[in-house]
Amino acid sequence: VEIPESVTLIGEYAFYCCYSMASIEIPENVTEIGYRAFERCKTLDNVIIPDSVTKLGMSVFSRCENLKNIKLSDNITILDNCLFASCSALESIEIPEGVTELHSQVFYKTKIKSFYIPEGVIKIEYGVFEDCKSLEYLYIPSTVEDFGLTSANEAAVIDCPALTTIEVSPESPYYTVVDGVVFTKDVKTLVYYPEGLENTSY
Repeated sequence: VEIPESVTLIGEYAFYCCYSMASIEIPENVTEIGYRAFERCKTLDNVIIPDSVTKLGMSVFSRCENLKNIKLSDNITILDNCLFASCSALESIEIPEGVTELHSQVFYKTKIKSFYIPEGVIKIEYGVFEDCKSLEYLYIPSTVEDFGLTSANEAAVIDCPALTTIEVSPESPYYTVVDGVVFTKDVKTLVYYPEGLENTSY
């Protein structure tokens, strides 16, 4: 599908449930892609979002079960709720350096194995990595202030049984890792014990 160059906004539900659409060309004039615009495009496997795009709505690519490759705009700052939720073929993604927030369940039920959160991200909300069964490694930069781990109802990492390694930037003033376990920087609060650790006692 080729979208006309005159288009600046791809509206809500624009291509919802277009099961046969395997590819899409988004023109450089587009600045915003609306809520659920490409949700359940089950054969869509490759997407390039031009740098003209500054806003992606919630669930834009949710349940695109065949999506394997996506290039994000360098000018977005927020990855909104459920943006790639249930993209069950998605194994890797590069996050632009300008992103500051990862919202709830943005990578829910993806197959991402290793995830490097770039410097500049400040907030990671509830369930960002929920039910990511393949996730083995997670890097947290020095800029993350809120890792969504203050209670069971706000955890950023949920049901990730393969997760064995979380690395925190040594420059972080907020968090640290001791023996593979995440603590607040002062080591007074145990924040997260990775589910994949095989210790028989702790």
